[in-house]
Amino acid sequence: MNTQKEIEAEKLMDEVLADKEMRVAYFENDFEAFFQYHYGWENLTDWHRQWLQLFETRLDLLFVTMRASRKTTMARGYAVWCIAYSKEPYIVVQSYEEKMSSAWVRSVAKMLMEPSIREDYGDLFPYNIRREDMQKASFNNFDSTTGVKIESRSLVQNLRGANEYEIGEHSKRPTLLFLDDIDIDTSTRNVDIIDANFDKLRTETLGAMDPTRRRVIFLGNVIRNDGIAVRFEREYAANPGWKITRLFLYDGPGGTNIWPEVFTEEVVEKLKFDGTTSFNANYLGVPMADGVSIIKRSSIRYANEEPEGCRIVGGIDPAFSEKTGSDPMAFTITGHKGIQKFVMASIEFT
Repeated sequence: MNTQKEIEAEKLMDEVLADKEMRVAYFENDFEAFFQYHYGWENLTDWHRQWLQLFETRLDLLFVTMRASRKTTMARGYAVWCIAYSKEPYIVVQSYEEKMSSAWVRSVAKMLMEPSIREDYGDLFPYNIRREDMQKASFNNFDSTTGVKIESRSLVQNLRGANEYEIGEHSKRPTLLFLDDIDIDTSTRNVDIIDANFDKLRTETLGAMDPTRRRVIFLGNVIRNDGIAVRFEREYAANPGWKITRLFLYDGPGGTNIWPEVFTEEVVEKLKFDGTTSFNANYLGVPMADGVSIIKRSSIRYANEEPEGCRIVGGIDPAFSEKTGSDPMAFTITGHKGIQKFVMASIEFT
């Protein structure tokens, strides 16, 4: 039962939310309340609320969490908050591929056009385009009507030189960097790629930002044993300016489901059907072993003869059965044709 103090606080908040001027003034100093009002969802959890509070700090953030945890939605909402209140003058979004970072910026533009945002803050997105047509639009940067610049850059592109002259302020460098989809299958394929990407981020990308107020928000995930998120976690674990958050679907081996309202037993079983390797990496934080690829079961076929146009591959399968423990090893011969994998022969080691 709520105390009298809690009841009075809830009543006051209702009054604030009901009045536009009070609401806008209050949200300037409370990102969590801003996000929940404009973009929140019914099954928001306590750990979601903790994440929202972290965004409002001045800490650099690294999230190494499960897929579909909605950390990206919250990060984009934070970008909207920064634009609405001119919190950051220059925002850069960087992904490994340009298409991903451009889509991120386009999503922020769509969120700026949310009816409740337009009602409270007017038109923050500068172009006259319907929200439903945004998916067809192709753009990777814009200056909001509040003067905040946001742009996308792939990891391949150079961030150095990303500064603009402002009258009375001289050059303006990026102040807030979002890193998202940096580690993907392609970018973690071998140590040489990872080394090059890590060095580029640490030197060129971070070096191109405003040294007096730069902030990094890294939305990471687990792919393999090595990667940019893995190295950032190792490098900055002891740095008091960084907050590192790890969270996956189960709170430890044999633990409970942390979000059963969304990840029901039916959903979990469906995800597992795509393959143990995929489920472990995306939802349990268990990286793929070096050299392992994610192959959906629907892509596996059996063939008694060599299918036309296949590349024949022989290799060791370290977990030949579907048992949860003591899997036998086997030598397998497979034919690879696009995403299809044809199992042609297998010899179990006894």
